[in-house]
Amino acid sequence: KIDDVNFPDAVRSLAERAHIDIKESGRQGVSSSRKQRLRDVCAATDDFYHSQLMRGKSNEAAAARSYLGSRGFGGNVPKKCHLGFAPGRMALVRHLLDKGFTADEMIEANVALAGDNGRLRDRFFNRVMFPINDPQGECIAFGGRVIGQGEPKYLNSQETPLFHKSSVLYGLDKAKGAMTSTGVAIIVEGYTDVIALHESGICNAVATLGTALTLQHIRIISRHASKRIVYLFDGDAAGQRAADRALEFIDESMTPEAGKSRVELCAVTLPDDLDPADFVSQRGGDALRELVDSAKPLISYGIERRLARHDLSSAEGRTRALSDALSVLAPIKSSLLAKDYAIQLAGRLKMREQDVLDALGNLQPPRTYSRSDAPAAQAEADAAPITLSESEKSRRRFERRLISLLAQNPQMALEHIDSLAQTQWHDPANGQLASILLDALLDRSRIDAKQRRVFRNVRQLCHFIACQVLNAVYRNVRNRERRRVVQRHCTNYNCGDDRDDSHDADHVPPRRFPRPFEPVSTPQLADARRYDLALFDCFGHLLLALVARRSTERSAVFRRPA
Repeated sequence: KIDDVNFPDAVRSLAERAHIDIKESGRQGVSSSRKQRLRDVCAATDDFYHSQLMRGKSNEAAAARSYLGSRGFGGNVPKKCHLGFAPGRMALVRHLLDKGFTADEMIEANVALAGDNGRLRDRFFNRVMFPINDPQGECIAFGGRVIGQGEPKYLNSQETPLFHKSSVLYGLDKAKGAMTSTGVAIIVEGYTDVIALHESGICNAVATLGTALTLQHIRIISRHASKRIVYLFDGDAAGQRAADRALEFIDESMTPEAGKSRVELCAVTLPDDLDPADFVSQRGGDALRELVDSAKPLISYGIERRLARHDLSSAEGRTRALSDALSVLAPIKSSLLAKDYAIQLAGRLKMREQDVLDALGNLQPPRTYSRSDAPAAQAEADAAPITLSESEKSRRRFERRLISLLAQNPQMALEHIDSLAQTQWHDPANGQLASILLDALLDRSRIDAKQRRVFRNVRQLCHFIACQVLNAVYRNVRNRERRRVVQRHCTNYNCGDDRDDSHDADHVPPRRFPRPFEPVSTPQLADARRYDLALFDCFGHLLLALVARRSTERSAVFRRPA
């Protein structure tokens, strides 16, 4: 329990310690031998990155050491935390091949990627590397911070048989002892924050890995921190958005009625728009300890944040503040704790206690979604416009391109169907389309004659997607002869205007909605016709699945350009 391992892993650990061979039977999930190979890949990669940082002679390696020094992570810190540097340029791939690892093992461990031509290349390039360990201290994944300019600024390993972001916390292997002894855990948002806090003597800090805090994270931490879990929010806008998201964790487990299973989740915001690393650098570890000790329960923290949004000097402001603050209590409205907070609100907002209690009782508790409800939950999410960063826009653009390519190449989609099912889509519409695509690939049901009337629009949609993809391919092809071939297909698909530009290989066909389908009869376009029929067939099944089994989601899917 202290080491956070299940029974089979505990047996394996004890057997290895005592040099006893054990025989395993049964085949559930990924075999232990395969997982061990992936662990070996990660361990060898970790050693390689560390040696590149400590002994690399390139200018890039020197820049990585300089960056760490500027953040206060020089001296013994890189060795203690086993930090590294990823040079890229296939340096890691060559090293692992010399060690005897196969291409499939490198790709599955997500330390290498296969290019369009089948050649392997390093996943991480010119980044300071932070090894991500499991609770036992074994490396299972990596996070990288780009040196200089580049996007994304931080890049984590993707999901692998070893690594699941929703259940892994950076620094837990080093922090669990301090959590157990103090009974308190501190959650921050970045690797550097964890290292800075550990170096300042606050060793019970961990960080999430590119995702928001999840209930699974809280359950894992509560095994070690028996008293309090303190969520430390940055003072900037991103930190405040994370603080608002954290209020979703308020549930019955935070009330006294939960008994022994009660979780005391607290929160505090750092002042002056500082992050934890900057705070301890400027004010010291003792100041942060005082701040953590003063952290408020998440419910009280949320109510204070809601009240701060309104003008409490006017009757209208107090009324709006009451409604906003009571929404925090909606998930636990039946508990004595919620009623106590409601009475406190009544006194603070100069209202009758019974009126506030009645308003609390009339609240509708928020709907909770299981994993199977996720697409419906996303469809019902608030569709208000939001401002996206350039990296997020790029991510969503690539998601749309990926969906288009998989829809046009069903065989390729089938080859990667497991990865498609596990992908975490940033755009809910893309997630719904991917789910429909999976249904269409796994269940190619017969087409009802009454539904054939939709095929005309399906064909137009196929042409539109084909046009977009061909233009995208055209812009990224450098070989002039290949560009002519792509351009000819663009002309076949009516992606451009009426004039013939096939003689000009540098002409980019205009991107506009193509004309309706016109039958292709010339022998030279036989391949294009087969390509069109494949698109037609795939999107026909997509739309049938949408209409027949997901009709409630149709408007949510086609409301957006994706």
